[in-house]
Amino acid sequence: MRTTDAVRASDALRHRTAGAVRTSDTERRDRPEAAAPAGARRPRPTPTPAAPPADLTRPHPTPAPSPAAPCLALVLAGALIPVRGAGQDPTRLGREAPDCAHVPGLAALDQVSRAHAELYWHAGRLYVADTDSVNGTYVDGLRISRPAQLWPGGHRLRLADDPEGVDVTVVELDEYGAPL
Repeated sequence: MRTTDAVRASDALRHRTAGAVRTSDTERRDRPEAAAPAGARRPRPTPTPAAPPADLTRPHPTPAPSPAAPCLALVLAGALIPVRGAGQDPTRLGREAPDCAHVPGLAALDQVSRAHAELYWHAGRLYVADTDSVNGTYVDGLRISRPAQLWPGGHRLRLADDPEGVDVTVVELDEYGAPL
């Protein structure tokens, strides 16, 4: 009966090994993943909130302010039209443009479209763009098809290039609003 003795010995060895591996109930309570019964799903660990990326927690340097755009205006048919500043709506030119409502005689000029052109700031520079006018917008005698840069005294701006067209002069204003 050696086989029975061998079976008993192996059972005893298994029992002793299992006892050494077993943990107490106290230890199981301390480890929640071990406390779940066999075959049960373990609860997912709750994620800890990640720290924000390092570059978001440090204050970013404030970019240096761009030099202030000069205060400009347009002289159109003897009337002064202030040019709006950067970040504002464009200054619109035309027979029915609200910015030109006070210009005497402009509404009677058929060569100037109702919405002829607009002036706007981009990257600290003043641009003029034709707004699909019939007779065109001209800078230095050339009809523009895309925005063209302007500055006071540097360019000749004209709405419609014919005898009834209108010359527009870009002027810089002093601190009192008078042309320089």
